[in-house]
Amino acid sequence: MANNAIIRVAITLLLAALIAAQTNGFCNLVWNDEFTGTTLDTTKWNREATCYGGGNGELQCYTQRPQNVFIRNGSLVLKLLPETYTGTQQGCTDSQGCTWTKDFTSGRVNSAGKASFLYGRMEIRAKLINGRGLWPALWMLPTDYAYGGWAASGEIDIMEMKGEHPDIVSGTLHHGGAWPNNMWTTTGDRTFPVDLSQDFHTYGVEWNSTNMVWFVDDRVTDNFNLQKSWWSGRGPNPYTQNGQPWDKRFHFVMNLAVGGNFFGQDYRQPTQADFPSWKVTEMEIDHVRVWQKGGDCTKDWFTSAPVTSTQPTSDDTGSEGDIQQGTSVTWLHKNAIILFPVIGGTALVIGAVFLAVGLYFRLRSRFDVNPGLQSSSSETKIVTIFPGSP
Repeated sequence: MANNAIIRVAITLLLAALIAAQTNGFCNLVWNDEFTGTTLDTTKWNREATCYGGGNGELQCYTQRPQNVFIRNGSLVLKLLPETYTGTQQGCTDSQGCTWTKDFTSGRVNSAGKASFLYGRMEIRAKLINGRGLWPALWMLPTDYAYGGWAASGEIDIMEMKGEHPDIVSGTLHHGGAWPNNMWTTTGDRTFPVDLSQDFHTYGVEWNSTNMVWFVDDRVTDNFNLQKSWWSGRGPNPYTQNGQPWDKRFHFVMNLAVGGNFFGQDYRQPTQADFPSWKVTEMEIDHVRVWQKGGDCTKDWFTSAPVTSTQPTSDDTGSEGDIQQGTSVTWLHKNAIILFPVIGGTALVIGAVFLAVGLYFRLRSRFDVNPGLQSSSSETKIVTIFPGSP
C-alpha cells in the first residue's frame, strides 16, 4: 500500500511537471535533418558556390565540392581549407558572380526554396571552430523579401562567433531599411566557461509574433520584444506596422567564413600562414530541427520510431503562440524517459522530485539571462555592412 501511494505521488508530480513544461509548448516537430545519410540531402539543402565574399571582404570561396561540404559520422561538416582558388561561373549561385580569386575555400548551405518557416523553435546543434579570424554563422534570411532588399526584410543571426574567442557567441537582428539605411540589434557577447569547439552545443531561437528568444543549450541568452518599430529612421520607412519584418517566412543559412569586416576595420586579416595555428577549422552540425506549437509534449521523438517530419512547401507559414515562462519542452521529452525508469517506488519518487525541483528553477529563470553567463548588454547600432552578411 505504501509503495502504491509513493508511485501515485510520483506520477502526480510527473504529470504536474509535464503540464508546466507545456507552457512553452513547442512540441510539434515539423521539419528536421539529422544528417544520417552518406551525402547532403538536396531535397532540404542547397550548396552555395560564390567567391564574392558576402560584401564583407571575406577571404573564402564557397564551393560545392565534397572537400568543403560533406557528411561524416552523422554530422554535416563545413570545412575550411587554405588554398588559392579562383571561382568560375559554372554552378555559380551568386548574382554578384563567382570569378574572384581567394586564399581559402569553405562551405555554405541554405534551405531557400526547400524549407521556410514563420514562427517556431529553430534549433541547430553544432560543434564550432577555434582559430583567429574564423567566422562561423548559423542564421536565417527572408524567403520573400516582402519589405525590400537587405536588410529591410530582416535577417536573423542565431549564432555568430569570432574564432579567436571560442567561448563567446552572439545573436543579432538586421533590419531598419535597405542598405545603406540598415541597422542591427544584437544580444551582445555571451561568454561560456567552455571552448565551444570541443563539443556539440544547441543554438537556437524561439520566435513568435511578440518575442524573439535566443538560447544556448536551453539557457536563455536574450529576449527581444518584436512589437515595436524596427525602422532605422533613415531613408524611406519600409514598415507599416510594429513587428515587421519579423512576420514573414525565413529560411536557414549555415556557413564558415574567414576574415572580413565582422572583425573591425583595423583588424589584421588572416592569411594562409595562419592556418597551422588554428586549432579547429571545420564546423560540424549534428542536426537542425524546427518545432512549432502544439503536439504531444510527452512524445520521445528520437529514441522510438524514426521521425517522419513534415516537408514544408514554399507556402508553409507554420503556427505561433505566446512564449511564456517555462522550461524547454524538448529538454523534457528527450530526457524524461531516462530520468524516470520504473525501478522501484523509491527511485521513481526521487526522480520525480528531482525533475520538479529542476523545472521550478528553469521556470523561474526562463526569461532571465542565465546568471552563469558573462555578458554585455544588448545594443542597437546603425551600420553600413554590405548586403549578404554574414
